[in-house]
Amino acid sequence: MCPNDTDASKKLKECEKAVMKFKLEEAIAVPEHQRRPIADSIDFHSIDVEPQYSGARIDGDVVTLDFVKKMMDDFKNQKCLHKRYAFQIVLQTREMLKALPSLVDINDGKHFTVCGKLVYHIFVQTKSRTPEKNLCT
Repeated sequence: MCPNDTDASKKLKECEKAVMKFKLEEAIAVPEHQRRPIADSIDFHSIDVEPQYSGARIDGDVVTLDFVKKMMDDFKNQKCLHKRYAFQIVLQTREMLKALPSLVDINDGKHFTVCGKLVYHIFVQTKSRTPEKNLCT
C-alpha cells in the first residue's frame, strides 16, 4: 500500500518473517502425547563396529574400568571413540541418572547458584546442601 514508506516495508518484512516462523513451527510440531525422548529410539546394539576400529571396546553391555582406562589412553593419543560406544555410555549414564533422586529440586525458597559443571560427589561427600553457597567448579 505504501511502497515508498521504509518503516512500513520494514514492519511488513518482520510480520512476514513471524508468519513464516509460525508456519514452520506448526508444520514440525508433534502433539504432546506423541512426544518421546530421542534416546528411546536409539539402539546401540544395532550399530556395527567396523573391523578396522582400533580404539577401546566395550565387551558386553557394561562399561568397565578397563574400558575407561583404554578410552582415556586413546583420547590422549588423539583417537576417536566409536559412536556405538559413545551412545552406549550416554544411554547408560542417562538410565543411572534417571534412577537417582533429583538434585534440582530445592523447595526452601532460598537462592541457589550453580556455575559450570555440577559434581554430584560434592553434595555426597561434603553434605553441602546449603542453598546460599555458590558452587563454581
